[in-house]
Amino acid sequence: MLKEQHREIVRELDGLQRSLSRKEQDPRQLCDLIGILAAKMEIHFAHEEEAVYKPLDSLLKEHSPTGELIDDHRSIRMKFRNLRSMSAGQEGEGGSASDLGSQLRLLRSDLRKHLAKEETVIFWLAEYHLSRSEKFLKS
Repeated sequence: MLKEQHREIVRELDGLQRSLSRKEQDPRQLCDLIGILAAKMEIHFAHEEEAVYKPLDSLLKEHSPTGELIDDHRSIRMKFRNLRSMSAGQEGEGGSASDLGSQLRLLRSDLRKHLAKEETVIFWLAEYHLSRSEKFLKS
């Protein structure tokens, strides 16, 4: 389930990037879409942190690699807030479409790196270490 959510989020960000580069998106609509996607990410992050990170932290203690990933979550949240502020500003005299596009590219890049870390390290650790009931929470 988490991997599918990853793919869905990347598809939605890619779609935003395409529509922004073709200047097809109304600024208000863009702001709303970014807000919706940020809310989805927030739910996704909360689920990961509770169902995967917390059990791994309990099991692996100081050897758990989740601290870096929680920092990634904070950074991605901040980028979403900045992007939303910029898109809201486009309605008035805020950031330009090219500034918005470069921030969106940066967010997509950071998110892809984060997802790769989760899918190659965290999910492997979870599969290896967590019980069936904990794995059920993850799916």
